[in-house]
Amino acid sequence: MVIVRNKKRVGYTYELTLKVKGEWTIQGEKKFIEGHIDVPEFSFGELDDLQLRK
Repeated sequence: MVIVRNKKRVGYTYELTLKVKGEWTIQGEKKFIEGHIDVPEFSFGELDDLQLRK
């Protein structure tokens, strides 16, 4: 934790992978898709904005 301009800041960095599976209809034709979306890095700013949920 670091204090910047009198506010506590956290130093956590997260990686996120979202798995997707579904069906799209393109010009009347159904297409089945499966894959993943990678978010290589994201982080939270001020400690007051951070919420942990179980």
